[in-house]
Order: sequence, then structure tokens, then C-alpha cells
Amino acid sequence: MAHTSDIILRHPTSADHEALYHISVVTGDAGRDARPHLKDHSLVGAIYSVPYAVMEPGLSWVAEDAEGILGFVVGTLDTRTFEERLDKEWYPDIRARTEDPGPLPPKSAGGDARELALIHHPVKVPEGVVSDHPAHMHMNLLPRARGAGLGRRLFETWAEAARAHGANGVHIGASKRNAPGIAFWRAVGFEPITSAGDTSAMWMGQRLQHSAS
Repeated sequence: MAHTSDIILRHPTSADHEALYHISVVTGDAGRDARPHLKDHSLVGAIYSVPYAVMEPGLSWVAEDAEGILGFVVGTLDTRTFEERLDKEWYPDIRARTEDPGPLPPKSAGGDARELALIHHPVKVPEGVVSDHPAHMHMNLLPRARGAGLGRRLFETWAEAARAHGANGVHIGASKRNAPGIAFWRAVGFEPITSAGDTSAMWMGQRLQHSAS
């Protein structure tokens, strides 16, 4: 287990993208390794981490110790604007070199089809989620980084920066199969968003309190 006192947090550079792709896929199956289910191991990171490091570098951090990068947190203040940027600026290059699998298949379908469908036919976050929680974030840690308080440190670093930029509500989407992940988000103050409707994801939100001036 990593010791948080030995870990530095910093904004990612292009040299860190390989690590972001790796961490994303080895935690991409509800916190477990998704590589056995995918042919293209870059797809998870191409959706959930690297575009944030590229387009929102000021709201992206990697956690690094002597062994390398062991976790990250990324996010955006405006989900709807970021969805548009992904569609216009990030996904076209990936679409040009991958096959369109058609409509979003069920998670049980396996293979690369679901990730490719999310790239070719992005699914917007429900309006009931973004209406009160317009910002969102993603965070993933390697197994060796869990249980020592690094997740809370990453969240608090991100939340402090988001508040400084005026964010007042943030949401996350977690797999309903990821019980440890949901427990973590509850522990740092997130609650289920009931207005999200009946979806395949567990949508959770938190209001970001601003200190009085």
C-alpha cells in the first residue's frame, strides 16, 4: 500500500497520457481490470480520463510516487459544454479510425462495442443530474493506492479548485456493481440524485459549499 506522505499531486502532461490510459482500463470494470473484456485497451481512457487532461488541464491531477503514477482525478465545471467539446474536438479522430458499432449495446454484450458506441453515439448525462450539479469528475486509483486516504485527498484537491472557479454542484456516475466505489463517494459527501431517473448508472451529487467572504 502506498503511503500518502510519499505521494505528490500535480497537473498531468502529455507524457502522462499512457499512465492515464493504463489506470483507466485496469480499473474500468466497476473498479476491476477491464482488459480481459476489451481488444482496444485505450478506449476507456479515451472516454473517461485523457480528454480531460487535454482539454481541462487545470482541473486534472495525477498522483505520483517513486514507483510512478498511481491515480488521477479529472473533471469539468460545465458538463454540457464539455459534452459538446468531446463531440466536436476529441471524438472525430477516434471515429475516423474505428468502426461504428451502432446503438449502445447492453453492458453484458462484452468486447469493445459499448465503448465504441459511447464514442460514436455519445449519451448525454440526464438533465435531472446536471440541472443542480453541472460539474462532474472522474477518479481512479490503482489497487496499491487504495485505503490510505489518497482518494479523499484527490477529491478535496479537485473540489477546492472547482469552488475557486465558482462551481456549486458536482456529480459522478458510478457503476451500480461498484459497491466500494459508491461507499467512498458517500463517505466524502455524495448522495444519490433521485431526479436522475432509472438509469444503468448510479448518479450521485454534492453541493460545493463556498466559504463566506
